[in-house]
Formats: sequence, structure tokens, C-alpha cells
Amino acid sequence: MVYFRNICCTMVAAILMFVLAGCTRSNYVDSVPANSKAVVSVNAMELIDDDSPVKTVLLPFVNKDKKSLKGIDLTKDMYAFETIDGLFGLSIFVNDRDALLDFFQRLQTIGVLSELEEGDEEIFAVAFEKWIAGYNEKRLLVMGPVVNSVTERENMKDRMRSMMNQKADEGLRNSDMWKYLDSVDAPMKMVAEASALPNELVSAFMIGAPRGTDPSDVMLRAEVEYEDSILMMKGDMFSYNPNIDQALKQAAEVYRPMTINWEKQFADTLLAGIFMNVDGEEFVELLNRDKTLGSLLIGTHRYDRIKGNKGDMAFLFSGKMSESVDTTGIRTHIINLPKGTENNGERLVIAINVKKATSAVAGTFLSWVSRVKKIVFTLKKPETKDEKAKEEEKEDNGEDKKD
Repeated sequence: MVYFRNICCTMVAAILMFVLAGCTRSNYVDSVPANSKAVVSVNAMELIDDDSPVKTVLLPFVNKDKKSLKGIDLTKDMYAFETIDGLFGLSIFVNDRDALLDFFQRLQTIGVLSELEEGDEEIFAVAFEKWIAGYNEKRLLVMGPVVNSVTERENMKDRMRSMMNQKADEGLRNSDMWKYLDSVDAPMKMVAEASALPNELVSAFMIGAPRGTDPSDVMLRAEVEYEDSILMMKGDMFSYNPNIDQALKQAAEVYRPMTINWEKQFADTLLAGIFMNVDGEEFVELLNRDKTLGSLLIGTHRYDRIKGNKGDMAFLFSGKMSESVDTTGIRTHIINLPKGTENNGERLVIAINVKKATSAVAGTFLSWVSRVKKIVFTLKKPETKDEKAKEEEKEDNGEDKKD
């Protein structure tokens, strides 16, 4: 299984490769497959603000007066995605073909692009031997990685042509994923299947799902921010399957506000960590549904330690991520933490040290490209019945609707 295995990581990498930003306007969104495993939407202007990890790369090419970047409207959104077969893509709206072509030609002279082909209606180019950029009818689509062979590149171009010609009922906008993505009000947001996450971390996002649930049936929805070299996600888990969705919501109620600062417990030498405040007896019931996480917890008295916990607790993972579901290389440490004085409302935190990942996209390359050192997911506070009723009332009255 190829690592996404964080679509946010691939998106930033693709941005650097093409020194581009994205946008939203009708048809180009339909280039994103409706059955994508993960999608990230980003307001392009966020990529050149003070906190952006790629600000210094993008700014030289930005026309601030026109809010554009070489033919690309920066006032709109871009969409990064992972396909069902593990490829990564970036869909962008282009409002000036000639400016884009000129930019591509400049990138070719400095060795960023190669094999630049210009037709009456389309433009194709290869970047860093593994990525294909294609333009057609105001759409720019970036796809990869692709094997370095003429046959594979031509096959990718044919696939991209088909994707760029998809109709509204064939693309992302005609999917449940789009509805959930659109429900998040944030400049940068994502929706992803649990199966798009690193193998060793899938179980952390599936805690509470009924036994036998496939990772593709558990979804992660989150708003995303970048700050101090940390990619932070805040959201929740859900499912299109009503029974699984109900189980996930019930499981979320097990987590209580933590009283410790989890960052002090998460050393840079660790692969990942799961931090929470739970009643151990309730939490063990959730763990018993998950075979994969259970295999990581095999050991003398480990379940007894968890069952006896009545407060903050951490699962710390050390070792090496692999491309398979084998967990024998991962070492798990369970720590029952003493009560602290923190009270920031965090109830479940899942943290990953990017440099400890072995995937070229999610690990070393990401660290080099965007200076992202950690990826942190925080479970969003469950919506109360009163809050949900108010939100539904707003929708009924037509408030907060997007253009």
C-alpha cells in the first residue's frame, strides 16, 4: 500500500514542484475523481501568508495587485487528492493560458520541467521525472508519481485527459465526500478515508468502530493549519454507513479533557503518540473491537494497565513505519500519566514525527520541502444537541450559505 499518507503532505510537495497555487471555479473541480480516497481544499492566498511553509518560494511569482500567479487566480481554492489506486493529484483553475505557458517555458529553462508539449487545446510537461502537469480548458492537473518510462507517461497523459473532461456527475462534486468537505468552514480543510493514512496509524482513527469495519468505511474530516513547523488538524471521524457512524460518535464520548501538556511527553525520537484522558474500563471495550491496535498492545499486563487507568494516558510508538500492515517493527509504550493542571479542552491527540516516516512523500521529502516536522490531529469537541439544533436552524433560514 502506497503512503498517502497524508494528503496534506503531498499537496505541499506538489505546490513546490510547480511553484503554483490553486483556485475554485466550476468545472475544474470535476477533474478530481468522485471516488478519491482523500481530498484537501486550500485557499491559495494562505500559501503566501506569513505562516506559510512555501511563502518564500511563491512570492517572487505573485502579482499582488491582480492576486494571481502566472495565469492562476489566487483568490480561489485548490484541490489536492489521492486516487483510489494511490496516485496523488492537484487540480487548479487557470485564467490565462498564455501566462501559464510562459511560466512553464521559464521553468523548463532552469530544469524544473522537461518534455514540454504545446497543442492547440492542451499543454503537457514532466517535472522531476515523476510528475506530469497537464492543461486543458482552463484546468491544470498535476498527477504522479509515474514510472520513468515513455509508455507510463503516455498512459498517465491519457488518464489525465479523461479526468479533465469529466462531467459534473462524474467528478468530486457528485460525491458524499464533497458534501462533507464543503461543511468545514476553514481556509484549508480535508476529508480522507482512514485507509489513506499510514498503516500503523489507521487503528488510532478507527477506535470504536464495530469489529470488522474496513478502513475505507471510516472517514476523517478536519480543518488544517500550519504553525511553527507543525501541520495541525482538528476534526472528527465519521462514516457514510449509519451504524458505523453511530458507533464512532459514541466512542468519541469516552474521551475527556486532558490535564497534561502532551507535547512535553512527545519526544522527537518517537514515531507517533496517542494521548487521551479516559476511564480505562470503558476504553478497553473500544480496543477489543480493533485487531490491529490490539496486536500492538500484546504484552504482559498491558490491558490491565489500560483497564486500571482513570485519567490521562499515552500510547507512545517507536520504531519504523513500513509499506505493509506488518507491525512487528513497532514498539509500543503505555504510560499512565499523573494528573496535571492543563485544561485546554483537548481530549484525543494523535501526533506523528514526520522525519520518522520512511515514505519519500510523507517523510524525508516533506521535511526538506516544507519544513513540516510534526503532524498533529486533535479530536474536535462533539456538538451538543442545542448547538446542532442552532446550526440546523441557521441552514433552514439560509444563513451562512456559500456563493
